[in-house]
Amino acid sequence: MPPLMLRSNPIWIAILSFGTITSAAQADEAACPSQVAPPLLPPKTASARAAGGKSIATGGDFDITSDEAVLGVDGNATLKGHVEVRQGERQIKADEVEYDGKTKGIKSQGGVDYTDPVVHVTGQGGDYSPTDGADFKAAQFELRQRSARGSANSMSLTPEGVIDLQNVLFTTCPANDQSWSLSAKSIVLDTRSKIGEAHDARIDFKGVPILYFPWVSFPLGDERKSGFLFPMIGNTSSSGVEVSTPFYWNIAPNMDLTAQPVIYSRRGIDLGGDFRFLTPAQRGELTWNYLPDDPLFHGSRSDVRLRNVAELGNNFRFAIDAENVSDPQYFENFSQGPEGASTAFVERRATLSYRDAHWRVDGEAQQYQTIDITGVPPQDRPYARIPSLTASADFGWGPEDFVRYGFDSEIVNFNRDATSCRAAAPLGQCANGWRVDLMPQASLNFGGTGYFMRPSVAFRETQYELSDTLPGQDRSPSRTLPIASFDTGVQFERDSGSGGVRRLTLEPRLLYLYVPYRNQNSLPVFDTALPDLNPVELFRTNRYVGADRVSDADQVSLGVTSRVLDSHDGRQFLAITVGQSYYFETPRVTLPYEVPLSGSHSDFVAQLAVNAFKNWNADLGLQWDPVTSRTERADVNVQYKPAPDKVVNVAYRYERSQIHPISSCSLLLLVPGPATASQGPAICGFEQVEVSATWPIAAHWNTFVRGVYSLQDHTALERFAGFEYRACCWRVRFGARRYVSNHPVPPATTGAQNTGIWLQLELTGLASVGSASDSFLTEAIRGFTPADSSAQKLFKGQ
Repeated sequence: MPPLMLRSNPIWIAILSFGTITSAAQADEAACPSQVAPPLLPPKTASARAAGGKSIATGGDFDITSDEAVLGVDGNATLKGHVEVRQGERQIKADEVEYDGKTKGIKSQGGVDYTDPVVHVTGQGGDYSPTDGADFKAAQFELRQRSARGSANSMSLTPEGVIDLQNVLFTTCPANDQSWSLSAKSIVLDTRSKIGEAHDARIDFKGVPILYFPWVSFPLGDERKSGFLFPMIGNTSSSGVEVSTPFYWNIAPNMDLTAQPVIYSRRGIDLGGDFRFLTPAQRGELTWNYLPDDPLFHGSRSDVRLRNVAELGNNFRFAIDAENVSDPQYFENFSQGPEGASTAFVERRATLSYRDAHWRVDGEAQQYQTIDITGVPPQDRPYARIPSLTASADFGWGPEDFVRYGFDSEIVNFNRDATSCRAAAPLGQCANGWRVDLMPQASLNFGGTGYFMRPSVAFRETQYELSDTLPGQDRSPSRTLPIASFDTGVQFERDSGSGGVRRLTLEPRLLYLYVPYRNQNSLPVFDTALPDLNPVELFRTNRYVGADRVSDADQVSLGVTSRVLDSHDGRQFLAITVGQSYYFETPRVTLPYEVPLSGSHSDFVAQLAVNAFKNWNADLGLQWDPVTSRTERADVNVQYKPAPDKVVNVAYRYERSQIHPISSCSLLLLVPGPATASQGPAICGFEQVEVSATWPIAAHWNTFVRGVYSLQDHTALERFAGFEYRACCWRVRFGARRYVSNHPVPPATTGAQNTGIWLQLELTGLASVGSASDSFLTEAIRGFTPADSSAQKLFKGQ
């Protein structure tokens, strides 16, 4: 008998490729009853027997056993009774097999069973030919390496690796569960080009058809593939029902486009999209939304943003990040949370930069579009910086760079609409002009194990050339001043705990700073602000951010940090930092509307981070005024996380009412407070609590909640609640959210509220149908880690 040769089995190739398009989440597979076939036994040892017993034919790479073998002419043979064909880890079982010695083909009669490490197939007869491929009737298959199975009335496989399935049914549910299924009149899988096509395809959930595709093309691997994505559905009180049918276009391996049209029942169609590209030296993304006609707005709406970074070589880089919005209400109408109520500006920035070991140079053009044109009067709107050139250098000299020297410099042209500013604030600052700032500096670096000392000196000179000034105002003001500082710190360590398993540190630090007073009231304020006080700010040489003000100083800043660490791996269990500045002379430099400092010391600041208890962590930030014994600012976050899907967060945020150099407190994120007149500063403050959690409440059931409440205004700023039911092969999520969607209008203290709901159905290993995403939950619930999801992988290939 001629040897039976089957060195390239199309069945094995085909099912392996089919497995790649049905990527199932591993977390869900663990919950399903096992569908994986038991491991194959080692191949049996063949032994010849007399006629009437179990005859064996061997040849090439195959071992064949059967209860009965009838040999014919020309090498033909008929094998009957418990026929087994083995090739390595592959095995075919059948009741009867006809072998054609001329074509080297095999035809099975009755039931046929095929198994390999990837798939298990059963069918009612079939045949195989090395030249024509294989055919099976009434084929059923199970993927052995994941929970997935299917059936087809007929299955044809060509030697080229093309699979033709007729009347196909596929699911990732176990054998006793038919929760969802994908059925198609035909599916053709080309395993070489890794492309699949389905005709007359339908998805059923719980016996109810939910999606139908006359034709669909999809990838057989992780490669991206052009085609429609599953629809997304949602609803908000401001826009109504939302239905989206995205289309993905795989333009090239490094370039793609997703068209995202959305139909709003109350606002019409939104022609959105996202274009991305990536090269070895460049990456970029263009996103846009365009509503040709919003009946509620009585006009068109749009939002366009471009982000691009290009590596130009020789240490040069060009970056652009620019956005344009059609109208002030855009974010209030289309944002998905209270952040829309606090979007006051969008930025347009283009930067050409150079970096090397010693030099940093940036040429920049920056401009802002004011979104909140009613809440931000002209005199409070940010300046355009066109152009802006900054350069800095840092060099070392001597052993271990004992001497450090260099400079920081900047030249900027500030510009905004002076006419509108002067009309809104006749006596306010509306000047435009150039600012040149130069600061050479040098320092000595003394240091060793556990200590450092850095005496430093600098000289800062700032010159302005102004236009649009008030009558009698100096058009060329300037400022020069020296800066001297001495920064030093030490670190003490000792072992602690039983057996020295903990390491305790004590790290005191001292900074002496001297800057002589210069009257700077004649200088404009283009981009300078007073940051929140914290331990980092205590050790800066200027308490302002920006070059328009340099605070005078004759002071010492003291801070102490103590940590508890694991002696073996350095893991931190606890860290606490406290600090305060002490004035030999009270600083006199101020910004407009800033309350002058008084007393001989700054507020007391503290930070605490605790990770000492299993599953618990906490962070605390505090600014306390010892003169008035009042808390100026506090931030507390506590988290309990025993598992990725078990998270509870409690937060408290407080800032005492104080003067801000803006005209509306609504500019502060999630802080709707009392607004003042359009001119002058506002007195703003807030006190909020936040609770967020995700927790399993029963088998397969999870809940999600988040709430932000203003104790100052006795108003809920955001409320969200939802649940998830997760089965082994599908899950469903439902959520409802109500949040502040716009700025308060006086005399009101809180803005209007928007309500949204969403429903998401995800079929494991296939795709999702819905509008919610894991990204929303990870942002809303700090520390939440969603289970691995296969949403939209089938049709998007990502």
